[in-house]
Amino acid sequence: MEVKGRHLLVDLWLDQELNDELMKKFTNVIDEDLTVVQKNQFHFEPYGLTVAYILAESHFTVHTYPEHKYLSMDIYICNDAINLDLILEKMLSGVMVKRINRKILDRGIY
Repeated sequence: MEVKGRHLLVDLWLDQELNDELMKKFTNVIDEDLTVVQKNQFHFEPYGLTVAYILAESHFTVHTYPEHKYLSMDIYICNDAINLDLILEKMLSGVMVKRINRKILDRGIY
């Protein structure tokens, strides 16, 4: 049996501060475009945040390193109709990006 999934992996270095307002922008896109089943987050001291959402479509996670203006993010989707490129484009609209590494992996195919 073939199980299709797509996994977006993003390493993002910013040319602006990584703050709560920016994280809210990212999570709002997930809230609007996908089906969130459960939300969890953990704030680190003195700074940093890990967010994990369980989605009906699979999952979304982000790990922040504000002191380096860096975050790593992944979105795993088991629905071919969802455009991961568009979701990332919405997240990054208006964001000052210094550098980005992104990959989309096809999952469940052998």
